[in-house]
Amino acid sequence: MKSWTSLLLICFLVTGCASTSKKSADLGKGLLIMSTDTSYIVAGTQIDKANGEALMSALDNTGRKKLIVIEKDIEYLLTLREQFKTKGYSLFYIDSERRVKAVSL
Repeated sequence: MKSWTSLLLICFLVTGCASTSKKSADLGKGLLIMSTDTSYIVAGTQIDKANGEALMSALDNTGRKKLIVIEKDIEYLLTLREQFKTKGYSLFYIDSERRVKAVSL
């Protein structure tokens, strides 16, 4: 009887841990794009702001579809609006009051 109780306890713990890890895997689906005055930093790679094709390629390689940038970068990224829209990206920005706002593509 004691071995059955131990077995059930182990199964319960394994099931609980597995369900917890699935939930945490869904978190963080967005990608925060860092920037300098002249470049973006995507997944550790520095990309010139003037090179939209390289930026889109780097974003595609991450597999993330929710992009988050700071407010000062939103104007340039809106020049790539059609490319974001056709590839299914969602674009968000952080304003000066630290609120996240969605951008209509």
